[in-house]
Amino acid sequence: MSFYDQPDPGQGGVAWAPQPPAVQVSHLRGLRTALTVLLGVSALISVVTIVALLLRIQVIDDYVGGTADAERLGAADDFAVTSNRVWLVMLVVNASVFIVWQYRHAKNARILGSTSWGPGSAIAGWFIPIANVFLPVRQLWVASKFSDPRQNGAGIVIAWWLTVFIGGMVMRASGSQESNTIEDFRSADTAAAVGEVLSIVSAGLAILMVRELTRKQETRLSERLALLGGTAQTAWPASYGQQLPPSYGQPPQGAPEPPPVPPQP
Repeated sequence: MSFYDQPDPGQGGVAWAPQPPAVQVSHLRGLRTALTVLLGVSALISVVTIVALLLRIQVIDDYVGGTADAERLGAADDFAVTSNRVWLVMLVVNASVFIVWQYRHAKNARILGSTSWGPGSAIAGWFIPIANVFLPVRQLWVASKFSDPRQNGAGIVIAWWLTVFIGGMVMRASGSQESNTIEDFRSADTAAAVGEVLSIVSAGLAILMVRELTRKQETRLSERLALLGGTAQTAWPASYGQQLPPSYGQPPQGAPEPPPVPPQP
């Protein structure tokens, strides 16, 4: 009999219990910490960008009034452009890490009973034109329901998405304005500064949201795994070289001891 074979139930009347299927939990704590740091850095960069935009507005006014030269105007413009580029880089980094977090959050929601808006939609929803306005927030809100005992979606998800959406619209409006006059430049920079303020608010809400949803889901997963009889288990069958769980190969609790095997002649 091989190591993985089960004994015949007729041998002493003892049935050996097979190892139950493993519950594969996607861990979120590392991503939660990473997003907390990255979003905090993005908020600081937004503060710097606001300062750069307001400084450029002031220098433009001074230039028109004759108290600033072209060199000072160019330096203020370089400062604003550079800070905005750094902000865009951080936006891409944050979005990438956030999508990974949302994907894992959706996978864990499956364990808690979610049957719709799964891990695939957590990724694909961001890349579908027009639909990406509502698909990501819808998926995240539905998944959050399964971390709540009353099956209520997290309100902070809606609040976060509203600031993201409004801030994005303001940013887009500021970038699409024609800059033919001094007043056009001033108006565009003012709108961009408002968009950065909303970006700071959305970053703060995102930090709170990620931490809250991660905490709630971990709590619900612990409760669910306790009902299943333990913590997350080792995948079955165990791969070569993998340490086996203590319960592997043991008879069910309360089963009688098998009769001794007589020595072979």
